[in-house]
Amino acid sequence: MIEYFTIEKRGVYMKTINSSRYDEIISKLSDRVRYYNNGLEGNRFTLNLANGDYINLVFPENFIAHILGVNIDSMRAAGIVRPNTPSYEVLRRLINSDITYRSMQVANPNFNIANIFSDYIDEKLDIFIDVLKIRTDDIYCIIKYLPERAYATGEDKENSEYFIIRRHGRRFSALGIIKNDNSSYYVPVTSRLFADYNELSKFLAQISRNQEVTYPYFLTITNVGSGYHAKIAVSLEDKLGFNNNLKDMAKKYNAIPATYSEFPIILDKLLERRNQDSNYAYVLNSLRYSAISGELFNKDSIRDKFKDEIIPEELEQLIDTFNDNICNTSSNETVQNSISSIQNENVSLKEELENAKAELLKYKEQVEILECKNSELESELNSSDQKLKVLTDAFESIK
Repeated sequence: MIEYFTIEKRGVYMKTINSSRYDEIISKLSDRVRYYNNGLEGNRFTLNLANGDYINLVFPENFIAHILGVNIDSMRAAGIVRPNTPSYEVLRRLINSDITYRSMQVANPNFNIANIFSDYIDEKLDIFIDVLKIRTDDIYCIIKYLPERAYATGEDKENSEYFIIRRHGRRFSALGIIKNDNSSYYVPVTSRLFADYNELSKFLAQISRNQEVTYPYFLTITNVGSGYHAKIAVSLEDKLGFNNNLKDMAKKYNAIPATYSEFPIILDKLLERRNQDSNYAYVLNSLRYSAISGELFNKDSIRDKFKDEIIPEELEQLIDTFNDNICNTSSNETVQNSISSIQNENVSLKEELENAKAELLKYKEQVEILECKNSELESELNSSDQKLKVLTDAFESIK
């Protein structure tokens, strides 16, 4: 399991690392940082949660060393770098060989270079890209973590506001996030990797007791630099899986499933689907009666049924095909235009007529406005003529 982003607790033995192992780790670090710079750096994720919350998540560069398992504080404490040197700058100096295995030995002979790297550095490097590429189809659940509820259960406080639990094959990960200072964005503070569900279960038993557990129903991904923007709605199948997970967590760990925000959305969609099914049934029954009587089907008869909705294309095509067949079987003459095309043209002409009427009404309103303005100008002109006459008469009397 990947531990907290703090200086790690180690055993009484002193672990060491040779230059070959150091170079191997630095090479992998370089690959991960390059991947981050080339695509993941500018990603912004918005997760709409079923409990009514939403999370704006980013991965700023000053958190990357932590996620990778590089302990910059140990280098600061040993005098390898200045105390105020940004962590990402130190990370860049490591992968660019501005700081080397040999240079650290020279700078501080007593410094154990193994302290730079987490005991779980390989796992962190392995899972790094997956951690930064947020998606919905691999999420197990999201835990809204409140420290006061943890105190009530006797568990140690965690430094996270949410935990995003995800599957990675047989393995699982937990990404702890908090809201960044003076910002609406959340940032990572801990990343943990579990070899299997049994390891995850031990973590969930500690972290989810008396805590809200929920899931995302919508994800937005934005990268302003590349112009990338995607909106992802979670499928009903995935939502069913989420709810099964929450039910299991409530039973095993006394967690509190929270899905009340999405419930009205689901009801709206079910009602919309029911109305759509009702409209489909109405059209099919109407077509059946038209087929029995051998009469053409009038599209206008169903437009009120659909109201402001657009008649689905497949229904339009079905009605057109039905009317064309009725027309062809009832006449021996060859017609150049099918009845459906004539009807569609008639509908189009009606729409054009309505648009023309609307334009005419608009022009009439403009004419009325102009007439009012003209009347005002005439009144002002008459008033000016009267004033001029008064002045003229006065001038003549004085003259």
